[in-house]
Amino acid sequence: MGENTFIEPNFQIELSILFLGETTCGKSSLIRAFLGESFMFKLSPSAGVDTRHRIIKLAEDSLVVKMKFLDAGCRTTFETVVNSYYREADCYVIVFDLQKRDTFEKVQNWLDSIVDKGGDMSRKLFVIIGNKMDLKSRVPLSEIEKFCDDSAQKPLMFLTSCKSGENVEDAFHDIAEECIRRGLGRDANNVRKSTLDIRSEPDPNQKVTLNSSSGGCGC
Repeated sequence: MGENTFIEPNFQIELSILFLGETTCGKSSLIRAFLGESFMFKLSPSAGVDTRHRIIKLAEDSLVVKMKFLDAGCRTTFETVVNSYYREADCYVIVFDLQKRDTFEKVQNWLDSIVDKGGDMSRKLFVIIGNKMDLKSRVPLSEIEKFCDDSAQKPLMFLTSCKSGENVEDAFHDIAEECIRRGLGRDANNVRKSTLDIRSEPDPNQKVTLNSSSGGCGC
């Protein structure tokens, strides 16, 4: 092999996770935090769908899982180019800003947008993440819990801080474990192992570990 050959670690299951939500809620920042990347106060809105991934080992059953993150930057992106990604996704993560009530009130619109596209939603996992828990919340926890209980999709709910990294690691591991429990994902033998960051080539000298530390994020 050439010295610039990138060898991806072996994995057993690949999960595709589509991130949705209003602009500036911290979708990209949460992904950056889980990848151990540094906090950035300002990130340019994603143009198109950014694809990132991380490989983890689940403690419960020792499965090695590749979590592929599909980051749809805004509603315009979702409506125009996300159809194929929507069909591919095993899990939909809708992020809202705990400081901005209007972003929480639009969560239902995002759920409706997904369901309206048709297809079998019975085996999909829905997740709602209230981000920026390091700041004062304007949305009571009880209200978020009631929304999830009343929703036809019965989404999982997490509160995170992309700035401090609080609960980011646990949330993503719980999402992966629930996907596996539901039989979601694809066997490694049936997927093409080339899902790299579309914005940059990987550093051939960088070691890829199963448990990179959670870091900061941009908002």
